[in-house]
Amino acid sequence: MSESIESKGPQTTCCGGKCLSQKSASILTWKNPIKTGTVFGGIIVALLLIRYVNVFKLVFRLATYVLFATASAEFIGKIAVGQGFISRIRPDYFAKLSSKAPLVADHVAKYLSGFELKFQQLLYAENVENTFKAAGISYILYILTGLISVWWLLFVSTLVVFTVPKLYEIYQKEIDEAVTRYAEVAKNKADDLQTLAIEKSKPLLDKAETQLGPVGKYVKQAFPVRTASTSAKADIPAETSEKEVPKSAADVKISETASENISELPSAPTTKLEDFVADVEKKTDESRAELAAEGVAL
Repeated sequence: MSESIESKGPQTTCCGGKCLSQKSASILTWKNPIKTGTVFGGIIVALLLIRYVNVFKLVFRLATYVLFATASAEFIGKIAVGQGFISRIRPDYFAKLSSKAPLVADHVAKYLSGFELKFQQLLYAENVENTFKAAGISYILYILTGLISVWWLLFVSTLVVFTVPKLYEIYQKEIDEAVTRYAEVAKNKADDLQTLAIEKSKPLLDKAETQLGPVGKYVKQAFPVRTASTSAKADIPAETSEKEVPKSAADVKISETASENISELPSAPTTKLEDFVADVEKKTDESRAELAAEGVAL
């Protein structure tokens, strides 16, 4: 009996965020227009109230009127007829929020735990790319909050969140094709800019290599410059290399004839280094003697 009662009762275990994700997806894609319109309208009305109405002042004012009216009716009823007017119509007390409190608490604890872990992973750069992305998003939000107020940021974000998913669902094919096409164009532009930057930096790298010596060579090796000749060599397939080009019979015969003619040429006489140095010293002494005889002072 207890098992049947528990099965019919409210869900008190966390679904891991799946139910919330499914509900959010269905709301943002307008699966149920009435439900989505209610949520969207409620958020917009709340933002407008926060923007143009002093909500806290209004709430406290209404609470003052309601509490004063009920207390006065109860007090006057007890004095006049012996029983308060409010106690006659007072319903049984109930606590609906407490029945959903465990489920809400489980969801909140689950998301807080996940947020805490994600924050620590970003803070300590467990994944460098994700940390850089988070830093970029933080910088964008820093710029946006400096240009526009937080209220306008929330208002525009609400409009975007409730319109972009539905538009993407309707025009998914066209959007994917456009993103692929413009991504390819952006990649080509980036390659062109990289090539231009390399060409512009080549004279500077050559100058640095000349003036800085070994340091310049290291800098040039760290930033390799791609020239037209290297590009052409890189584009030539390995099958057409010089070693693999076949030679004809005429080429072989010409090469053999040239080698025979070279072998028949007379070889240059070999001279020892000591004889060459002695000959140079002898000629130097003779030149000095002639200049001394002519009276030229050395």
